[in-house]
Amino acid sequence: MAQTQTVEIRPWHRIEVGQAAKYLLAALDCEEWFVACQHEHLLIIQLSRDGRNKYAVRFECTSPVEKAIYHGSKAWAISILPLHEQPELPASKLQEIKAGLVNLE
Repeated sequence: MAQTQTVEIRPWHRIEVGQAAKYLLAALDCEEWFVACQHEHLLIIQLSRDGRNKYAVRFECTSPVEKAIYHGSKAWAISILPLHEQPELPASKLQEIKAGLVNLE
């Protein structure tokens, strides 16, 4: 089995987690996401398509402003890990994702 590599993204400003999750959902060609784990300054979501988990995304972020899982949280670091047989992200796609995330508030 090929080993996949985690992609680390450290934006120059904090990014709202909900916006980043929605952006990554579209950018990584996924249909839905769900929270896999949450603990203080860590939120891990899984992105899926056709019932198959494709990526895990880790946000290092502030605590939520409200009781909703991610509302109001701002991320200072984002990691993307391809799951199962999902190929690593090509450099061009990674640059596209980084540029898109930087444009979020």
